Amino acid sequence: MTRLKDSVAVVTGGGRGIGREIALRQAREGAKVAVLARTATEIEETASLIEDEGGQAIAVTTDVTQYSAVENAFARIASEFGPVDTLVNNHGSFQAFGPIWECDPVAWWRDVEINLQGTFHTSRTAARAPNRSTSGSTNRRVSAMQKVKSVNPSPPMKGSTENTSRI
Repeated sequence: MTRLKDSVAVVTGGGRGIGREIALRQAREGAKVAVLARTATEIEETASLIEDEGGQAIAVTTDVTQYSAVENAFARIASEFGPVDTLVNNHGSFQAFGPIWECDPVAWWRDVEINLQGTFHTSRTAARAPNRSTSGSTNRRVSAMQKVKSVNPSPPMKGSTENTSRI
């Protein structure tokens, strides 16, 4: 299939699970795919799977909580593949689950940094980057994935993540 031919997709959290499947699907549809995560071995494996199927992919080790790291990642992607057309915010951390009185505040804050701040960093960087359009319009697609757990001590984080991804 070639629905996404000549487009560039970024998939955060693309080293395993849903993120890997999204990256593979984007590539099967014709996109060049940049796979981002903190774990190099996982994203390198995803990129290899894409290349084994004849697609184009790069693995970019990135900590989405660090704005400068995200900017550097997007600069690399732009230099190797061109402007980003699609961003899938699939990264996530869900370590602080259970009754709030049992949640570790440090783990909870780390979840906030990754889930909310990380989404802000990637969405902002994608929105500010030059695009292919010469008319001045932005034709990017941004998606925020939410992994599901049975107990979430911070429901507002989901809404904040969704709102942050809108550009």
